[in-house]
Amino acid sequence: MKTVFIGTVESSYAALEELLRNNIDIDAIFTLDKNKYNSDFKRLKPLAENAGIKTYLIKNINNQENIERLKQIKPDFIFVIGISQIVKKQILKIPKYGCIGFHPSLLPKNRGRGVIPWTILREIKETGVTLFYLDEGMDSGDIIAQKKINIDERETARTLYDKVIKALKKVIRNNINDILQGNINLIKQDANKATYCAKRTPRDGIIDWNKSAYNIDKLIRATTKPYPGAYTYYKGKKLIIWSSELLNKDNHIAKHGQIVEIISGKGVKVKTGDGLLLIHEIEYLGKFMIASELFEFPGIKFDDLYDLYLQLKQINIT
Repeated sequence: MKTVFIGTVESSYAALEELLRNNIDIDAIFTLDKNKYNSDFKRLKPLAENAGIKTYLIKNINNQENIERLKQIKPDFIFVIGISQIVKKQILKIPKYGCIGFHPSLLPKNRGRGVIPWTILREIKETGVTLFYLDEGMDSGDIIAQKKINIDERETARTLYDKVIKALKKVIRNNINDILQGNINLIKQDANKATYCAKRTPRDGIIDWNKSAYNIDKLIRATTKPYPGAYTYYKGKKLIIWSSELLNKDNHIAKHGQIVEIISGKGVKVKTGDGLLLIHEIEYLGKFMIASELFEFPGIKFDDLYDLYLQLKQINIT
C-alpha cells in the first residue's frame, strides 16, 4: 500500500512521527519551503531523511509539477496534515482510497483558519481534533474519528497546541489500522451545525489599550507562540508581548497604555481600559526579554498606533 504525506508545521511533524512509529510506509513527503510559511513551521526533512523517505520541498502543492509527481507515485492514501493551502480536486482524485485531513476542532464546529487562536478568543470550553476525508468543501468531508479536549481557564495558544498534538497522535494511533483496512464507519457532517473561523492576519494582533485588561490578556494568550503574537509599539518599533497576567487591584491614575510600575525580574504594570495588566515576556528589536529589562522608569506610554490604524482603515489605506 502506497502512502504520501503532505504537511509543514508542528502538527505535521507529530502526525508523521506517529505514522512512522506505527510502521506505516510513507513513499514520499511534500512540504513547503519555510519562506512560504510562518508561525508554527517545522522542518520535516530531518525526520524523512532518518526514515529514508523521498522529500519534495515545494511552494504550491497544486501546481502541475506536483500533480504529476503524485500521479506517478499512484498512492492509495494521501495524508494532508497541517498545510494552509487548499488541496484542489485534481489531487483529491489521485489516491485510490482518498485524502485524509486533520482539523483542530470538533467538526463541523469551527471550520476554517486560525482555529486555535479563535478557540481561546471565543472562550470555547471544549474543543478537539478531527480526522476526516477531504472533499472540495472547507473542512466538510466525512469524519473518520474525533477526540475531545477540555480548555483550561488560562489556556494559551502554546498549551492548547500541545494538547491538540497529543490528541492528534492518539487519534492516529487508535484508528490507523482500521483506516488502511477500510473498517471505518464514516460520519457525515451536518452542514446546518457548521460554524466558521475567519483567517487571521498579523493586524489582528495589534493591542488596543482602551480595551479591558481581560480582553487584552486573552488576545495575548490566543496569539502567543507558536503564532506571531499580540503587539504594540514603542518608539515607533513593534513590541511583541508573549505573556501577561491579570491584576486585581488598580489605584493608579494614568493614560491607557502607560506603564505605571516596574517590577524587577517580573515585568511591568500597564494601564488598560479598566485596570492593570502585568506584562511579562516581550520581544523588541529581535530580542526576547522580561519587560522590566527594557524599561527603567514608569510613566512611559506605548505608541497610539492602534488609533492611527483605525483611521487609516476607515479611508481604506490599510
